[in-house]
Amino acid sequence: MTVTRVRILGMLGAISLLAGAIGCGNLSNEDLLFIWGVPTKTELELVVAANTTNAQALTYQDTPSNRSTLYAVSSKAALDLNGSVGSLLDFVDALGRGYPPTTRLEDARIWGPIENLEGNGVTMQLEIQRGQNDQEEARYRFCLAFAKDTDVTGAAPRCTEPAQNGYHTVLWGFYDPHTPEGSARAGAGDLHLDFEAMHTVGIGNTNDRGTIDIAYDFTQGGEAKQIDLAVARPAEGTTPASTASYAYNLDLAGKVDFYVDVQNVLDQSKPDPKPQDISIDAAWLADTSGRGNSVWRGGNLQADQYVTLDECWDSAQERTYWRTALYKDGVEQLILDHGGDALACPSL
Repeated sequence: MTVTRVRILGMLGAISLLAGAIGCGNLSNEDLLFIWGVPTKTELELVVAANTTNAQALTYQDTPSNRSTLYAVSSKAALDLNGSVGSLLDFVDALGRGYPPTTRLEDARIWGPIENLEGNGVTMQLEIQRGQNDQEEARYRFCLAFAKDTDVTGAAPRCTEPAQNGYHTVLWGFYDPHTPEGSARAGAGDLHLDFEAMHTVGIGNTNDRGTIDIAYDFTQGGEAKQIDLAVARPAEGTTPASTASYAYNLDLAGKVDFYVDVQNVLDQSKPDPKPQDISIDAAWLADTSGRGNSVWRGGNLQADQYVTLDECWDSAQERTYWRTALYKDGVEQLILDHGGDALACPSL
């Protein structure tokens, strides 16, 4: 199971080139309030422990040694998602904090438009708007748009406007702060990333396709959070269109609940791969010991068959219990593999 990772012309490295275009200077307190209207990478990242297992194409048949398949696949998916979203949020944060806005309005700050970014014939604009939500509480909207220099026919779109004048919005969303006075940041909102818009402009990696949509709610500066993601990748060549949905919850004690449902994905490690659907429902404690179950359909299985994997693992992510079974028409047909002791599973 793979998730696209965004790479946009070494954008973080390009920030140093913007000084001449934007100019340097101190940020006002009002400027900082607008910058704080965009969630940071730390606040939205899916916190998982590093896992050295190669989970790029694990299936229910190939668990390496005694490592947990479910934790390996879950943590790999989480880390890939962090990379996909994190680099753009890093860019927005570094740009906003490193340089004063080009335009200051009562309800907005705008950085740009910056022409010929990094010498690649691309124009960029970042905007952060301040307004109210339906409850008449503070809401910040943000949008990052790109255009080919030769396609620009007018002003870049505002965050509440559709793409226009040759611009394509690649990152947008909103943030509703609800931080109690004197406590760490907290807030909720959504964020959207469009790889297809990047390709239209001629930026990004050709292997990165589709869209990512995120709904988030975090407290204590991201130490606790609920993150829901939907990933869609279009068909390309012989590879069919695929979708994935994720639900991630981290509480203040470090316990994680993680769910993923992937539809129509190919296992590229197999000869003549066939589309398969995979769902994983797992949970683990702060020390990464955990338990989970998964269902695998499609691939080399018949239409009326599916395989389940139930698994528990310790803080070293070594399996302490596992059971893999084949089902047909909802009835268990065969135990494919099992071992360990179910009593060793952590209570979650």
